[in-house]
Amino acid sequence: MIYGYARVSTKRQDLAYQLDRLQKAGCDRIIEEKKSGKDTKGRPEFLRLLASLEPGDILLATVSDRIAREPIDMVLALREVENVGAQLRLLDEPYIDSTFDFADVIAYLRGWVARVQRLKIRERDEQPTAFGVDGIAIALSFRTSALPASA
Repeated sequence: MIYGYARVSTKRQDLAYQLDRLQKAGCDRIIEEKKSGKDTKGRPEFLRLLASLEPGDILLATVSDRIAREPIDMVLALREVENVGAQLRLLDEPYIDSTFDFADVIAYLRGWVARVQRLKIRERDEQPTAFGVDGIAIALSFRTSALPASA
């Protein structure tokens, strides 16, 4: 059985690209999840998918950060897939393929990169929005015209 796993972090994000790639890759079943990739514990669909794998199955995803955004989680997922005799392949990162000897090393490195990206996203989201000169001028014009800022 060929399983596909598509994940986005929020309900506002779109799975279309991932679903298209997985369908074209010939997945028999595609699991969709809208949960953060921060860790694997908070993703019930992913955990069920891992538990359902059998020898000979193939698990496909588009990129490594769909599987995990932490290096250890990425390697553990890879090991779990391998331990049941299944394979993990990433469509847009063909160098992560559980049939390759150094897949775990590459998976760890990609997991580390995904972790750094997640931290940068979080840092960016926590910063206040910068209005700039034009934005401040517009806000001041609302104030002087007595219009609500949401107008």
